[in-house]
Amino acid sequence: MDKLIKYGEFECSKWNPIINENDPLFLIWLDAITPHLEGYELWIYGGVLENWLAMDIDGSIIGPLDSTKINRILRNIVKISFEFGIFPDIKYSFDGKLFSWSHWENTGERTYCKSAYYAPYMQYGSEFISWAIMENDLFVAERSFPMNLTVKKNHRYRDPIRFA
Repeated sequence: MDKLIKYGEFECSKWNPIINENDPLFLIWLDAITPHLEGYELWIYGGVLENWLAMDIDGSIIGPLDSTKINRILRNIVKISFEFGIFPDIKYSFDGKLFSWSHWENTGERTYCKSAYYAPYMQYGSEFISWAIMENDLFVAERSFPMNLTVKKNHRYRDPIRFA
């Protein structure tokens, strides 16, 4: 896909899709970012786990609340991802809580997640998208899951998987 995305200090206009967690590009990306996780866990969810063409990698890092370290990890993930032409929708989970599709199916309970992002906004083509505010040196946003668009797809998603 060709679309200019500017995210913080990084930009890319040529994007590579990922088919699943066994895609060679995903595995090379994972090898490249793992040394930068500094002891934090990496959990992946979303399209990469669904055997369809995903145009981003959805995931969360989980570990101690250290804004300097979290910002460094998120920046490194974005930098490396943009070098590979992969958009990383990777964030830090404050309480280690991740949305589990199976839990929602069994209980109907929504999951509320507070996350920190690399930057509070991005430019997607000519569109400017903003989602986070500064809180204790981190760009923070809260979301409720599942998202309505996801539910409307009428697809049973896999639960998050820890990769590092």
